[in-house]
Amino acid sequence: MVVLQLPCSICCSYATRNRLPLLSSLLRKQSYVQQANPRPADGRAASKTGDTSLPQGHSKATVFKADTFVGVGKQQIKRRIASPASVEDFLFAAPAPTQPLPSLSKLPSIYASLAKSRLTTLVVLTGVGGYAMAPGVFDINTLLLLSAGTALQSAAANATNQIIEVKYDTQMYRTRNRVLVRGLISREHAAAFAAISGVLGTSMMLAGVNTLTCGLGVLNYFIYTAAYTPMKRMSTSNTWVGSVVGALPPVMGWTAATGAIDLGALWLGSILYIWQFPHFKALSWNIKNDYQRAGYQMSAVTDPEMCKRVAFRHTGFMTLVCCLGPMVGATTHLFTFLSLPCNLYGVYLGWRFYRDGDSKSSRNLFRFSLVQIPYLILMMLISKDWQRQQSVDSAEVT
Repeated sequence: MVVLQLPCSICCSYATRNRLPLLSSLLRKQSYVQQANPRPADGRAASKTGDTSLPQGHSKATVFKADTFVGVGKQQIKRRIASPASVEDFLFAAPAPTQPLPSLSKLPSIYASLAKSRLTTLVVLTGVGGYAMAPGVFDINTLLLLSAGTALQSAAANATNQIIEVKYDTQMYRTRNRVLVRGLISREHAAAFAAISGVLGTSMMLAGVNTLTCGLGVLNYFIYTAAYTPMKRMSTSNTWVGSVVGALPPVMGWTAATGAIDLGALWLGSILYIWQFPHFKALSWNIKNDYQRAGYQMSAVTDPEMCKRVAFRHTGFMTLVCCLGPMVGATTHLFTFLSLPCNLYGVYLGWRFYRDGDSKSSRNLFRFSLVQIPYLILMMLISKDWQRQQSVDSAEVT
């Protein structure tokens, strides 16, 4: 394997000059970037075979591949990188050269990464929750088509987002291992995956659910890819737009059962909309350096006080909105009492985050938000207004 060594002093100087203290400190911990083989005495990079020609598919900016070890205290991080021809290319490397078409055994994991499988699962669960809460006749075929269609539309949106942001993902520690950044799949392949997923998901919605639900899914795709994604680099208002994307899936579940948007659907959507703010503000707080490095306009970077204030404020809004369930006919008063302790604890964590503004308080609020929404959906189902459901069933029978 051909290798390349870069003097640490040069890298550190460039990193310090460009306000990259973390990368600078990492590079200072080693005299050279450790590679698999030593450099020959004549100063030329050489492989075991002695062939110094460029590997197929590599440019001069990314000539060699090597296993790079970066030491951090007692830990050691191993990264597979494309070694660049200059220090600038090393610090701000382009996505790795695209590899040949991956084997069939690797495609499922690659597609799951493109679809952001965990996020897509949460989207589907909120859609199913909306369907279960709606006062319509339960139909297993509609539910299955709704779930599959929502998953495919979400996968299409997430894959499109990664295609658009791949050059920024290379600059963030949180996203540098995504499949497009690592060159495990080409952009054209990812685009084909997004297109096929979007067409299949939309067709399922249109044929097996209803036109309104299908339209909401298509609208959500464009809000995410054409509005929220570019706004992340333009304005902190991106969070208010992006929260609409998380609010629409339960509304889609409701419309799949009822065929209409009523107060119950808006109430469900408002809960998911409000939940986004403490969830994302707490998340962004601990990775704000990543966002700053990539040029994203997040309030955690541009206005930390507003970030804390908005997160705290929306924990209070969540408590109030959950009390409206009985008034819109979605739940009984039992939901108010079941949700109140959970939401009040969320208010307490939001206040701690607002007061302290440190990693611990933001992390506690973020972790709580991951538990909060599944808990609230479960409590909604327990306290659903089943008398209203029975009256709808009776009307359908007659």
